[in-house]
Parts: sequence; C-alpha cells; structure tokens
Amino acid sequence: MSEIINDYELVYLSNYELSEQAYLVISNKYSKFIYKMIHQLHIPYHLIDDYYQEGLMMLDKAIHTFDEFRYKTFMRYFELILLRHFLRLRKDSFTYVLYDNLDYIVDTTNHMLEGIDHHLEFGSKVEKIIYQKYFVEKQTIDYIVADNGLDKKKVYNALYRIKTKLKKQ
Repeated sequence: MSEIINDYELVYLSNYELSEQAYLVISNKYSKFIYKMIHQLHIPYHLIDDYYQEGLMMLDKAIHTFDEFRYKTFMRYFELILLRHFLRLRKDSFTYVLYDNLDYIVDTTNHMLEGIDHHLEFGSKVEKIIYQKYFVEKQTIDYIVADNGLDKKKVYNALYRIKTKLKKQ
C-alpha cells in the first residue's frame, strides 16, 4: 500500500477484499476528521473519547454502506452520517444531577407548584379547568375533551395559552 490510493479503492479493499491494511489506512485518514467534528460541536472534554469511539463505529458503517453510484464522495457521505449521529447523541444524552437530600427537592417542587397556582391569572373558566385537569390531576387531553364536552382544538389552544403564561412566570 505504498502507492497513493483514493477513498473508493480503500472502501472497496476493506469491504470486499477484507483488507485489514486498507481499513487501517482509511481509519487513520479519517481519525483527524472525527476529532475535528467533535471539537466543532463543542463536545465536553470528558466525552471526547466516547464520541471518538462512536465516530469510528460510524466510519465502519459508512464503509459498509457506501455506494459510489449513489453518493458523490465518500468524505461527504461519512460527514453526513457522522454529523447526524453526533447530533442525535448530543440530543439524547442525559444530564444527571445528584442531590443528597431528596426531601428538599420534593418540598421545593410542591412549593413552586403552589406558588404558580396562586399567581397564575386565567383568562377564562376553560383555562382554569384545563389547568386543573391537565397539570394538577395529570389527565390526558382525550379524557379532558370527553369529560368536559369541549372541542379538542379549544383544549389545545387553552393549553398553549397556559404554557406561555407559565413560561413568562
């Protein structure tokens, strides 16, 4: 592999000829690109290694699914797969906050909800009913519609108004 080989040949060799050397060459070639994408997306420092491993898995996926007649270049195809996967990972990642005293959290949450009840100004009787049924009693929209004989669109509109009022507070 001393001569210069383009991406199409490397993908073919690693896919169909099962050349380990071709796979190593293409993974070394695109490892800097994976790090570049990680830094462009401002991934936290403690997650860089995890994202790099995910990037290598996406490179393997791109090698196995690349069709040179469908896509323009392997680089653009891999970039698209990698970007979509990183964005999905970032969106789905959970942030955990550990608290020592869980009673404090429950009391604070209940106090906040009680405060909202007293300070929220409802524009109509329907908003008050929907707030009580949806936010306090945790009933579904379909149940609220059936139970109160309201139009579904009216319920959604009232929910929208209530949510905007809650955001303002």
